[in-house]
Amino acid sequence: MSTTVKLLGKGSLFRAIALVISSVASLITLPLVLNLLGTHWYGIWVIVGTFMGYFGILDFGLSSATSRFLAYEWGKDSNGNIAKVMSTSIFCFICLSAISIILCSVGIWASPNFLDNPVDAPTVQIILAIMAIDMATSFPSAAFQAVLSVKLRNDIISIIEILQTIIRTALIYVAVTQNGNIVDLALITIAVNIATRSAKLFYAVKFLPANTLGIKHIKLSEIKSFFHFGKFTFLGQIGDILRFRIDTLVIAAIISSSQVAIYNIALQLSNIISNVVGVTISGAAPLFTQYYAEKRFDQMQEKLLLMTKIGIIMSTMFSCSALLIAEPFIKIWVGDEMLEALLPFTILTILVPLGIGQTSLIQVLYATAQHHHFAYINLAEAAANVILSLILIQYYGITGVALGTAIPFIISKFFAVPYYACRSIQMPLKTYRIHFIKTIFSIMLLESPVFLMVYIYDITNFWQVFVLAGFGQMLIGFITLKYLLSDEEYNYVYRTAPPINHLIRRRI
Repeated sequence: MSTTVKLLGKGSLFRAIALVISSVASLITLPLVLNLLGTHWYGIWVIVGTFMGYFGILDFGLSSATSRFLAYEWGKDSNGNIAKVMSTSIFCFICLSAISIILCSVGIWASPNFLDNPVDAPTVQIILAIMAIDMATSFPSAAFQAVLSVKLRNDIISIIEILQTIIRTALIYVAVTQNGNIVDLALITIAVNIATRSAKLFYAVKFLPANTLGIKHIKLSEIKSFFHFGKFTFLGQIGDILRFRIDTLVIAAIISSSQVAIYNIALQLSNIISNVVGVTISGAAPLFTQYYAEKRFDQMQEKLLLMTKIGIIMSTMFSCSALLIAEPFIKIWVGDEMLEALLPFTILTILVPLGIGQTSLIQVLYATAQHHHFAYINLAEAAANVILSLILIQYYGITGVALGTAIPFIISKFFAVPYYACRSIQMPLKTYRIHFIKTIFSIMLLESPVFLMVYIYDITNFWQVFVLAGFGQMLIGFITLKYLLSDEEYNYVYRTAPPINHLIRRRI
């Protein structure tokens, strides 16, 4: 178990590093791309990315099914079934790649009908064609990424993605300095993505048993079980699209593509916080699955409480820091004219601890094959999101869209998801709720003096707020590690990053 915990902690650390680097790169490239393309073409770039994101649902949940079945068979040490799962999965993904090319071709042909300016059509069609090829190559690689995730080698995934981020950022900088265009950005995207997928395939194959891949291992009779498990992930993905990707189209249709660019500023910043925290606690899904295969519900309960506590602490600290520095940062980053993004960003950021902090609940539902509950909840939340956004945008603009996301999100993540997740592992809901409330209340109590100092002394200079927020989070982190974590929780953090104990000086 110590090796498993070490790999889990190592993966969490590297994922966090990768996301920090990716976030910094995003902060660097967004204003560069915005200045290069202007708000009109940048808005189109966002809309095209949103449109291509819809095709991600063609996965039909096969990625989650592959990860779940691989983790289950590896838990039973069944090499023959591993070969069956991998070969059948890859066959399914190749079929989906062909379907995606056909559907994207239809979308490319029809795209001029959805543009206000016909002059933009040829360029948009070229971008869509490039991104369609990128999408098609992404499907088969999902099976190999699942191998690395199941073997808890998220450190390998993260190192590859760090290199991906650095290379892509460098190429975008070159494109900007050489007065490139939107097509150049699309070509950079596909080239770097294909190289990344090739590297993951290379390392994943090393973990597979000999003679795992082959036509003889494809079991057409098993495809039904893949889609049976994955169909609920598919429904959940539709919900995610309606919740997070439809907003930009609503804004584009009702207001303008320029407002899409402003809202995307808020969305990008809140996503950075969500992603940095999310990757730190998202690697436990295979571990939950293996515990479930062994019917070790006590371990599942213990790890759920541990990962939830870590997630809430991290997400609350990151969210509070972001809220403190948001206004002066936006001014420096993209200019005063983008300050309209501040209020939507505040609303979306307040949601982070409730959503990302409880990511482990969703992992438990997938591990116990109870993810159909999450799919239905997600769809209901998404439908409410779309309806509320369409109503509230009429009165509050892009802030109304953020509110339309927030209201059903709170109901879903605080009431519905915890109920079904706890029930699936035989944990009293009251135990989880007390744990959640106690954790978030403790961190908010520690955060309150920092907010009071900023607002009482009216500190508006970015660097002053940044230093104060940074010092405050370090102090809060020290207090949390020293006094708020149990011995077992602290041991998990210590195994993830041993140098921490030299600073904390806590007995272990």
